[in-house]
Amino acid sequence: MLKTTLLAGAAALLISAGPPTASNDTIDAIARDYVVLALRAHALDPDMVSVARTDADALAQAKDAKGDKTAIATDAVKLVERLDALSNDGSGTDRMRQRHLRAFLVSLRSQLAPPDNADVERQVREIYGFTPRFEPLARFDPAIDRLQQAMPGAGSIGDRIGDLRKTAIVPKDRIPAVFEAALAECRRRTLQHIKLPPEHVEVQYPADPTFPGANNYVGNGKSIAAISTDYPENIDQLLILACHEVYPGHHVHYLTLDTELAGRRHWPEFEVDMNFGPLVPVAEGVAETATGIAFSPGERLAFERDRLYPLAGLRMQHPEQWVAFWQARPAVLGATSTVARDYLAGKLEPEQAKAMFMRYRLQDARAASQLLKIISVLGPYVIASDLGWQATDRIMRGKSRAEQWRLLHKIESEPMLLDDVSALARQ
Repeated sequence: MLKTTLLAGAAALLISAGPPTASNDTIDAIARDYVVLALRAHALDPDMVSVARTDADALAQAKDAKGDKTAIATDAVKLVERLDALSNDGSGTDRMRQRHLRAFLVSLRSQLAPPDNADVERQVREIYGFTPRFEPLARFDPAIDRLQQAMPGAGSIGDRIGDLRKTAIVPKDRIPAVFEAALAECRRRTLQHIKLPPEHVEVQYPADPTFPGANNYVGNGKSIAAISTDYPENIDQLLILACHEVYPGHHVHYLTLDTELAGRRHWPEFEVDMNFGPLVPVAEGVAETATGIAFSPGERLAFERDRLYPLAGLRMQHPEQWVAFWQARPAVLGATSTVARDYLAGKLEPEQAKAMFMRYRLQDARAASQLLKIISVLGPYVIASDLGWQATDRIMRGKSRAEQWRLLHKIESEPMLLDDVSALARQ
C-alpha cells in the first residue's frame, strides 16, 4: 500500500544525516524510518514486504542501501529502542499504534533470522505479535462426536464432510457465474452496515491447483481477487471465498486501513505491508468470521439453495448436514494450531498429522494433504490464522448481528494486534 509521495520521502530519508535525538524523536519519525527499513528488506527479499505503486527511485536507493540481513535486523533493534524511549501517555489509539509499530519491527527482525521450528511458540510470538495458547486435542472431541451423530455415514468425519462437499462441486465453466453472484450478495450485505469509499475489485480465474482463492489489495481502493478454476471448488466454498477474500473480509479490511490510517491519519507504516507479520492473525480472524457475520445459517442455506445451486446446475443435498457442519466448525477452532505446532516441531510424521487434520480440522484426505504442503512452505502462518479466527469468533459469540458488524468494522479500522481484538470481549 505504498504511495508515490511517501516513497519520494523515503528516498530522501535513505541519505539523511541520521536518527533524531531522543529529545525530539516522534512516532511519525520512527514510522518513516521503519518504511525505509521495510523497503530495504523488500529489496533484499521481495516476498517479505509488499510494495504497491512502486517508486523506482526510492526502491533503487533502498536496494543500494539495503545491506545484509544482519544490518537490517540491527537497524530494526535500534528503531525498537527509539520507540520504547517515547512516552506512551497518548490516547488509546496512539498507544495501540505504538504497540503495533513495535510488533512489526520485532517481526521484521525475527524474519531475518533462520527459522527455529523447535520453538514454534517463540516464532508465533515474534513474527505474529501474540503469544499462542495451544489447547489439548481432547477438548475438541465432544464437538466432533456430536457432529458425527449429525452426519451419519461411513468413514471418518473428514471423509463424510468430503462426501458432502462433492455433492456441491461446481463445473469449471460455471465457477465465474456462481462466484460473481456470491460476491454481489456479499457486497450488498456489507454495504448495509459499512460505508465504503470508492473501491473496485477485479476478479481473475487462474488455473491454480493449490490455493482455491486469494486477494491482493494493490492500493487506490482496488483489489485483485483470484479464484481458481483448477481447484475443485464447491458452492459453499465459493460463498466463503467471496466473504473471506473480498466483502466484508480482506478487501474491505485493507481498503479501510489504507483509507483511515494511511490516508486520513497519514501514518506512514501503513503504506507498506509485511506478508508475514502481526496483521496476519487479525486479518485472517476478520476474514474467517466474515461469512458467519454476513449470513446466519438459515440465510446461508436459503441463498445457496435458491440462488447459487441453480447457477451451478445442481440441487442441494442434505441441507441439515450443511447446517450441522457450519455450526460445528467454530467449536474446533484451536485444534489446527495444536496439530500444526507438533508437526512443525517434528513430533508428528506427515501421515499422523494428516489423520489429525482430517479429524480435528474436519477435512477430507485431499484437503489435509494440501494443508501439510502449505505448512511446509508457510510455517506457523496456519497457527496465526487459526488462533486469529478463534479470538475473533469468541468476541462475536452471543452478540446481535448489528453488534457483530460494529465490532468487525472497528477491527478493520484500527491498528489492532490480536491482543487488542481479544480485549474487545472485556469492553
